Amino acid sequence: MIKLVVGNIMTNVETTEIFAQSVYDALAYKVKGSEHANRYASRKWGRHYEWDGIKSFFDKKNKYFLTGLLGTVVKALRDKGVPVEVVDTRQKPPLSPHASDFKLKGIDLYDYQMRVIDDFLAAKRGVARLATGAGKTEIAIALTKHLGLTTLFLTHRINLLTQTARRYMLRCPELKNHIGVLGGGMNEPKRVTIATVQTLFAMIKKNPRLMADFLSQFQFLIVDEAHRSGAKQFYIPASLCKNAYYRLGLTATPFMGGNVEADMFLMGITADVISRVTNGELIERGILAKPLFKFFTVTEPNLSRFHNWRDIYERGIIYNAERNMLVATQTKKLSDMGKKVLVIVRECAHGELLTGMIKDQGVRTLYCDGRHTGDEREGALEALRKGKVDAIVATNIFDEGIDVHDINAIVLAAGTKSAPALFQRTGRAIRKKSEEVGNYAIILDFIDDTHRILKEHSMLRYEMVKNEPGFTIL
Repeated sequence: MIKLVVGNIMTNVETTEIFAQSVYDALAYKVKGSEHANRYASRKWGRHYEWDGIKSFFDKKNKYFLTGLLGTVVKALRDKGVPVEVVDTRQKPPLSPHASDFKLKGIDLYDYQMRVIDDFLAAKRGVARLATGAGKTEIAIALTKHLGLTTLFLTHRINLLTQTARRYMLRCPELKNHIGVLGGGMNEPKRVTIATVQTLFAMIKKNPRLMADFLSQFQFLIVDEAHRSGAKQFYIPASLCKNAYYRLGLTATPFMGGNVEADMFLMGITADVISRVTNGELIERGILAKPLFKFFTVTEPNLSRFHNWRDIYERGIIYNAERNMLVATQTKKLSDMGKKVLVIVRECAHGELLTGMIKDQGVRTLYCDGRHTGDEREGALEALRKGKVDAIVATNIFDEGIDVHDINAIVLAAGTKSAPALFQRTGRAIRKKSEEVGNYAIILDFIDDTHRILKEHSMLRYEMVKNEPGFTIL
């Protein structure tokens, strides 16, 4: 018999050593990259040991695991015929005097947004997998208003911090005096606190006991862009919210990064996916623009003799003259069609090079990367909105959190195999368009047939687009 005593953060396991191994196995995973290490050899008492790269989210010594993984453990044990008793000691917060309806100022929630809200209220914790443009912030605000609890909204960027605070005040003006911000030089926590994980993590390192007390006050935890929550900066603050009975992760791309450990951290601090809103559903309903993809094949130079990834990426992507000229000329064509273009790169050197080449084509172009301030980035986006420039070349600073309905063309110049990056970047262009410009967006990408690895990455992107409902390849 295994007895699982469930708390908000951890679930304690009461059982024998034999059954404890079953819990360990249920939460075991292969550490990413372990196959490239020197077999993690170590010596102990004169003997040679080799680690097989397996770790587990079950702490055998202290006999506990993250509560969000409870469903995984229970299913695995029952599938093996192991008897399980679950004792839930979590205390549901009493009805708050601040609890209210779901009505937000200026908008009516879509039926699918209400479906997500209902799913969450039934589950109490979990990940809402919402296509970019589904209105996840409005869902979070409606739940915050309805529950009326002390709420912590975690994000990872300063622009998202201020943007979210403004959205809360816009949609819920009655909460204006109860919304606080932690981050970006601001330190004003209130009943609803919006904070960057970087600020909280730094504060925890400086005074862990004080911050543990502070974070224990929150009863509702919202983790924005939750696919990043495997990072230590997300996990540590979330794990200290010991009284957060309600836990909501928001992301378009959970469990798509190919990192099992990060995925299990995400599940651990929230739970599994409890609700889905797909791109296909929103495109079919006209809530999102229809993305039209076109792929261009790059065949030069032949890089088959290179084996170092850095050499391959620099020669095949960053300094590839044929490819860069293709990016520049296609950006020019999109601009001539009246499109507002976002060209996305991975590295500053590539962005600066392409900006010069696109300008040489007669396209008014600005460049942005992580060195630019939030005001400078917003200034560039405003210039694009108003038609003062035709294109922006940017690093991944615009992957998440920007809401620019005017962008109707994207050139994916970075060359990545990341599914989250692909869908986040596509999401920059598929916000609903006006009837004048047409409710569609053009996305250009490249099949890099210059090296085996680049070709594999390209084909992964191609297959993801091909298999995503609502996406069209021209």
